[in-house]
Amino acid sequence: MSSLTVDELDMKPFKGLNMFFPSYSFSLIVAPSNSGKTILMKILSGLIFTESKVRVNRTYIENIKSEELNKKVQVLLDISSFIFQKETVSLELSSLLDELGYDKTGQNKLMKEIISTFSLQDIIKKDPNQLNYYLKLKVLLARIFLINPEIVLLDDITKDLLKEERKEIIKILKQYNNTGTTIIMSSSNFEDAIFLPNSRIYVLYHGDLLLSGSLQDIAKEDSLISKVGLKLPFMADLSVKLMYYGLLDHIELDKEKLVDILWK
Repeated sequence: MSSLTVDELDMKPFKGLNMFFPSYSFSLIVAPSNSGKTILMKILSGLIFTESKVRVNRTYIENIKSEELNKKVQVLLDISSFIFQKETVSLELSSLLDELGYDKTGQNKLMKEIISTFSLQDIIKKDPNQLNYYLKLKVLLARIFLINPEIVLLDDITKDLLKEERKEIIKILKQYNNTGTTIIMSSSNFEDAIFLPNSRIYVLYHGDLLLSGSLQDIAKEDSLISKVGLKLPFMADLSVKLMYYGLLDHIELDKEKLVDILWK
């Protein structure tokens, strides 16, 4: 499996930026809207050329052949304008498996697995271009994981999701992360961090890396987070306020546990 390293970027707005995403990790990059998240994702995926700045394991990304890079690294940017080429979800997925060289037995096996994982049973015969954002996102993610990449980059994909939809998508992503896929996801919504309590979080602001660490660590910098236009998840924000008044000694994200602590 693969790690991703950024060595002293030399382009605006990320001049001097260093980042390291270990193999098997699930990292969350949180930044306000219009602060360069998409540019960073393009840099990390090789869509924006940088010389000797981004490495997949020990190899600079520009030295990896295009076909090999496509197998190793997949990126999902703005999906609102994405147009599927096939008439049904089933054909969209099976045609990709054809391109990847799977025989019918292999295709049937993978189709069953991906339909189950993403709960696509009710839409498998529908036109993917007519689906809502949440279901279209599921199909696009299914396509990505059929390729079986080592690194997946996701640019603010949860921005138009309801809370339960966001929770479901992140749950699926964690399943793939647990089997070895390195996932790097950007977001303009700190609420995503609630569903990733063990992940490393990076807070960016116009190219500068302001904070990095667990949600427990970052939440303590609530004043800085507010200054850059971000908002902590409700439970983290409440915990910080309770700590200020001496009613709590740690960040507690579980509502029921917090109630129990306060009533003791």
